[in-house]
Amino acid sequence: MLSKLRGELLKRALLAERAGRDEDMAASLHMIWKSGVDLSSEEKEATLRAFHTVVKHRLKSLRKVKPISKNRPDPEKEIFQGFVGGVLAELEESCRDVLEILDSLLLQEKSRKAQLDLLSEKCFFSKVLLEGRAVAGKDKESEATTQCHDLFSSTLSFFKNSHSALSEQRLSLILNFSSFLVIVVGDSSAARELLEASYLESLNALKKDFSMATSQCHSLIWDIRKNLIDLNQRS
Repeated sequence: MLSKLRGELLKRALLAERAGRDEDMAASLHMIWKSGVDLSSEEKEATLRAFHTVVKHRLKSLRKVKPISKNRPDPEKEIFQGFVGGVLAELEESCRDVLEILDSLLLQEKSRKAQLDLLSEKCFFSKVLLEGRAVAGKDKESEATTQCHDLFSSTLSFFKNSHSALSEQRLSLILNFSSFLVIVVGDSSAARELLEASYLESLNALKKDFSMATSQCHSLIWDIRKNLIDLNQRS
């Protein structure tokens, strides 16, 4: 019975993905995990893919609506604030759901590589949760911010010891960490230092063996360069 329900939920999730209904996809996959069964590789990948899309859309909504909610007459301001609060609540719920799943998977996983992959995902969703609160104008949660900073720092140290400077995961982690430092922590200097060091390491690695870099790697290095220029122009 449980196996049949699981199969139906997975089919429903994949159908929802094809239809572009990412919230439905995430909900179905979350139900599979809540049923207490171990997620298959396909289910893990689909779950993270769904939650990535959902939280990105909700964070994007906050970024669009929050600025235009300012300088509104009082009746309209209340409507906008209510909308922002609703989107933030949805974002927080999604992030906490997937973080709970990631913590469970980390306890089960034995492979070091797989653990690093999961830690990288945990960094991303922890950052989005705090970034959403920052965008919505909520007070900074000091303890959660410190925990997220420590998580990024330790995970990046692991990646530096085991991954090339041209690793897509390592570069993505650096971009997410720098975003966290700027938006949540408010430390542009630390973000600039992180991006500059990564950019120089990447260039040196490219000089040694250009063939090591994938097209995605080149795109990430370009993003690091662009973000570094933006930070330098703001200072």
